[in-house]
Amino acid sequence: MFISFCLDSLHQSPPTIPIILSGLRHCLRLKLVDVNIFDHGLIKAARAGVARLPYTSTRQRLPYTFAMVQHIMWQYTEPGLCHNDFMIAVAISMAYYLSLRASEYISKTLVPNSETHQFESQSIEFLLHDTSILLPSHQLSRVLWKDIAVIRFTLQHAKNIKQGFGIPIWFTTTEENEDVTAFLQLVFLWAKMSNRMANDPFLSFRDKTGSLHCLQYTTIQRVIKSCATEFGFNPDWFTSHCLRMAGPTAALAAGASDSDILRRGRWKSLPTALQYHRSSIKSNNNMLRLITDPTLFTGRDLQLCHVLPPNASTGQPTVRRF
Repeated sequence: MFISFCLDSLHQSPPTIPIILSGLRHCLRLKLVDVNIFDHGLIKAARAGVARLPYTSTRQRLPYTFAMVQHIMWQYTEPGLCHNDFMIAVAISMAYYLSLRASEYISKTLVPNSETHQFESQSIEFLLHDTSILLPSHQLSRVLWKDIAVIRFTLQHAKNIKQGFGIPIWFTTTEENEDVTAFLQLVFLWAKMSNRMANDPFLSFRDKTGSLHCLQYTTIQRVIKSCATEFGFNPDWFTSHCLRMAGPTAALAAGASDSDILRRGRWKSLPTALQYHRSSIKSNNNMLRLITDPTLFTGRDLQLCHVLPPNASTGQPTVRRF
C-alpha cells in the first residue's frame, strides 16, 4: 500500500529511496499510514534483505593541492599555446581561488544552456584607477593592467543564490605579493585577449567566423585527472569538485575562521561545509600547539564543571553526578 501511494502521488516508477522517505513522512504527517505497519512481516523481511546487501565504499574525492593548481596554470600558459589552452589555466585558477562548482565556470554542452550557472562576460568587471567606472570583461580591448584597480566577480546563477540576487566578490590589484595577483592577471589577460559578447560565458571565445567555443566539462576532467597522475595519485580520487574543496582545505590549514570559509564557499551551514574540508598536517599541528597550553583548561575548570549552583532549599552547592 505504501509503495503504491508513492507511485500514485509522486508519479515515479520505480520510486527512489529519497522519494519513498518523502512519501513516508507525508503519510505519517497525514496519518495515512499506521505506525505499526513497520512491524509487518513484509517490511521486516525487506529490512533484513537490505541489511545483507554487499557494502559499497563511498566515493573517494580529495582536494587538489596548491602545487597541483600551480602546475596546471604553468603548463597551460607556456608561450605558443592556443586560446583553448590558456582558457584551461584561467578556469583552474578561478575554480581554486573562488571555490567554484563546475557548473559555475564550465559547460557540459557545446552550446551553453540558458539555465547555466556560469559567469557571463558582464558578470566579471574591472574598476579603473581614480574612477567609478566598472567595465565588463568584454570591453577591455584598450585597457592596460596598470589601469586596473579592482576586479569584481558576481555570482548570479548558482543554485543556492536567490533569483535576482548576486554575490559579489572583489579583489584589489595593488597587492605586492605576485603570487596573490597572478590569478587576477590571468583573468585580466583572458578578458583582454578573448572575443566575447555580453551574454557569452566568460570562459568562452568567438573565432573569426563568430562561432562560440566554450570550455567543456570533459576537458577539465581530463586535465584534472592527468595532473593527478603526474603527481603520483590515483586519478579516480579527483574530479572537478576537488578544486572547490581545495581552497577551503588550504584556508582551514592556514587558520581561517569558519565564517570566512562559509562565506567563500557560499555554504549555509558548518556541517555542510565540513563535508568539503580535509584535515592536513598543518591544521593538525596547529591543533597540537593549541592544546599544549596548560593555562587553557585547568583543575579549577574541572571543579567548576562538577559543582552546580546551590539548591534553593538547602543553600548548599550540589555535586553534579555524571
